[in-house]
Formats: sequence, C-alpha cells, structure tokens
Amino acid sequence: MSSRVSTAAAIFAWLSFVGAANAQIVGNGGFETGGFTTWTVGGDTRDVNVWNAAQAGATLVDQGGPFAGTYAAYMGPPAIGTLSQTVSVANGEAYVFSFVLANFPCQPGKCAPGGNSFSALIDGAPVLALNNAPASDYTEYSFAFVATANTATIQFQYSNFPAFFSIDEVAIVPAPGPPCVYSLKSGAATTYIEYCISANGTVVKLQAPAGQEHVDIGQVLEGYVICSGTNVHDWDLSDTASGFGATTILKGPTATSVTLRRSSDRYQLDQILTLAKKEKELTITMTVTNISGAMIPDVRIARAYDPDINHDFGDDLEVTSARGVWAGDVDAVTLTATAWSFPTDTAIDTGPAPACSPTGSASPATTGDASLAGVTYRAGNIGAGAKKRVTFVYRVQ
Repeated sequence: MSSRVSTAAAIFAWLSFVGAANAQIVGNGGFETGGFTTWTVGGDTRDVNVWNAAQAGATLVDQGGPFAGTYAAYMGPPAIGTLSQTVSVANGEAYVFSFVLANFPCQPGKCAPGGNSFSALIDGAPVLALNNAPASDYTEYSFAFVATANTATIQFQYSNFPAFFSIDEVAIVPAPGPPCVYSLKSGAATTYIEYCISANGTVVKLQAPAGQEHVDIGQVLEGYVICSGTNVHDWDLSDTASGFGATTILKGPTATSVTLRRSSDRYQLDQILTLAKKEKELTITMTVTNISGAMIPDVRIARAYDPDINHDFGDDLEVTSARGVWAGDVDAVTLTATAWSFPTDTAIDTGPAPACSPTGSASPATTGDASLAGVTYRAGNIGAGAKKRVTFVYRVQ
C-alpha cells in the first residue's frame, strides 16, 4: 500500500502551514527522534522519546510506510495497548488535535481472527473510534477542543486484530481564530486596554488590564445580527457569518478609531468603532440603510458577545438590565445600548446561534463558553433608502 497519495500530500502541506503559523505543542509528533525503537515488551510501561507506551506486546517505530520522514508509530499485532503523551496547554484556550492514520491489512498467518479496534482520546474522552475498519491509506483527522486545565493528555489505543495501524504527524496547535486587523489600545500594565477588531468589524480580543483576556477564550463569538422581527437576515459573529459581503474602509484606521462598511442584498451597514482611553470604552455606532428597494418591517439590530472574563469560562456571573448586559469574574465587561430613542431587549446565555431578541437564562446566571449575551434594538420599520442609527458601548470595569 502506498503511503503517498495526493490527498495526504495536501494534508501534510496544510499541517506544515498551520505548524509554522502556530507553535506545535506535541513533542516528537513525527516519531523521527530515536529511530527504530521497541518501546515496551512484556506488559511494562516505558517513556521513550517523549511518548509513553503501555501494553502486553510491542509497539514499534518502524521504517515501513511512514506518511512523512523516515518513521511512523505502528500499533498492531501482537500489541494490545496505548500510546500517550501529556502536553502543556493554557486552561480555557481552544486547540486543534490532528494526526494522520493508516490501516494496513495483516499478513496472512500472523493475525488472530476477530475485528480491529482503534481509538484516539483527549483527557480520556474518545474523539475517534474505529471498529472493524477496512484497510485505508493515510487519512487526516483533526479535532477541536478547549483545554480544561493547564495540561492535556492525548492517547491512541489499539486492541484486537487482524490489522495494524500506522500513526504519523501528530500535532496540537492553537485553534485559528479571526485575525486581529485593527488594534485600538492604550496604557500599560494596570492601565492597559486593547480592543482588537477583525477586518469585518467584530471584536476578537479584549484585554484589560494587561494579561487579562475577556473574549478570545475558547470559541470566539462577538459581533452583530440584523433581523426582521425574529427572522435572522444577516450576521457576523466572528466564528460564524452569513449575508454580508466584503468590507470597505471608509475612514482610518487610527490608533483609536476605524470606520467600516459592509452590504448584503437588504442592508448597508456602516460601523464606527472608537476607543475612549480614559473610560476604557469602545463605542460602536452602527448605521443600517435599507437598500432592498422595499420597506422592511420591524428591523432589529443586535450586538452580542460570549463573555469569558479573566481568561477563563464557567465561573462568569452574567446579569441583564433594561438596556444592557453585565458579565463579571474579577473584572467585568458590560455591553450597553445608548441610543435612547429605541426600545431594547437584553438576554444572557442564549447559545452560539445568531438571533435578535432571543430568550436566554434567567438573570443572574453563571455561564460557560460559547453562549452569547446580547442587546437588541427594536428599530422599527425602515423604508426603501431610509436608515436607522444605533450605538453600543463596551466597557471594562
């Protein structure tokens, strides 16, 4: 069986690109260190070349058919056991665990009857389980996860026969998030404030004071939603988006402000994002123009974020008021509607889906990751060519 196929080559190129852009956390992920090695024999456990192997037979790093380089890790007859490694991660951060795996048929006469079983686990929780898997060339697997401690253990587990598996290019890298394009910041140490804005005008990082991140933890969710009633039309929540096209810069950027424009088939959206250094506030002015050619009823304009205050989630207390939401740990982040001419709806713990005026948890509530807190303006009907303007303010306190 060939260890080189076009799909696998493309996968390796992708992994190499990701590894270059994000620090690889797994040690000896290509199994190149140490050469051909018998890791365990007779049921003992040994640490060899960063990896830990334990089973009743033998697990080998062999020259035969690696995906890349010279060696790969083989798990198969007569081995029944595990291969694992514990790595350092940051609690609350999102990562991608990936590897390539091939299933080679056993040579006649060398395998006992029965089906093969292979699994991959993160901290004891299976992310992949193969049973009676047919022979296959190298296939890439990748799994996103959020660290729940400052270490994470990855494990491969093999049992039964009659095939053996080859593992190569094992990696853990920080999960790619929306990039920071406009950095609005000031101060240092205890006075530091930074609102990091994506190309499309969503807040993808929020740090204050230095070292305390409040948005870029786990799944990154912050942005805007426009609806007619509760029917979602167009949105961008950083990790998910629909409807709006490319962004045009109307003004700036400067150290404290940028003005952006996007359009869908219904709306033109202009956003002015401005940092007030002294107050640690970000004011977002959103002007929505109806470009559909017909009146749109009951337009609602929402801003929402996933609060992960003080670099973690699961312990953030969230509260609603008539015109804002508040999320606190040691520090707190508020999102407030400041255009008093329109009625507003507020909600916390609404899940990750885009919505206007959703129903969430009763206030107050302690929430976890990937659940939005938001404020919605009921802007009313907007005639063809007409516009409505609203403002939101984020503040760290």
